[in-house]
Amino acid sequence: MMTTKQAIEKFIHHNDVFASIVNVLLFKESDEIHPEDLQDVDYDLNGKILQNAAHIAKRYLNATIQIHCIGFDSLTMEDAYLPMEVYCDMIDDYVSMANQTPADAPLGPIIPLVLDFRTDRRSAAPESLKAMFNLRPEVEPYFNNFKITPFEIAWLPESTVQKFKGDFRVVAQAFIQKRKKEEFTLDGQTLDHSEDTMRLLEIQSDTDNTPNQTDEVLDNVEARGKAEAKK
Repeated sequence: MMTTKQAIEKFIHHNDVFASIVNVLLFKESDEIHPEDLQDVDYDLNGKILQNAAHIAKRYLNATIQIHCIGFDSLTMEDAYLPMEVYCDMIDDYVSMANQTPADAPLGPIIPLVLDFRTDRRSAAPESLKAMFNLRPEVEPYFNNFKITPFEIAWLPESTVQKFKGDFRVVAQAFIQKRKKEEFTLDGQTLDHSEDTMRLLEIQSDTDNTPNQTDEVLDNVEARGKAEAKK
């Protein structure tokens, strides 16, 4: 069976899903990035620290930046060390970028977007390296701080959720409904990536209604594929 990490990665890897996440959570706009503006980062992202977290990286072609979406759920992360773990993973990514970028090509910053898919509890993670340590005043000016902003999907306000486009809006609504212990329904919403979207919700679900609806949607996807094949 597909793991949570694999399901999140497969879902977020779609450019339209990735763009929707970045537009709303990073740029606070709905159309800053278009799917065609994104290019997969082609170097190794198998960091030694965040091995159990989903990690999808894309290059924003209209600006010299890379955006890395790091997604995790209840089983893959410890709150207390989150800033350190993301920081170490970003160091690995910078090393990979430096080693594989031509000498005459511009380098750009890596922007991490931390997506918390948990529904059972709020994040208790410190949001910076500095917050993890009791620094003496005399050494604090020399300490290189690193900040993160975890986005708790199941606790996003409705005003934010409505800004998402496509399948990620459905996913965000489903996680909020799961957190509230409400029944998940598509309510007639169409999906661009039916199989990947519903598979993620199936893996994350601990209720009876989501798997049933997932199976129905996947059966419909399979039926459409067979019908197309016969044409």
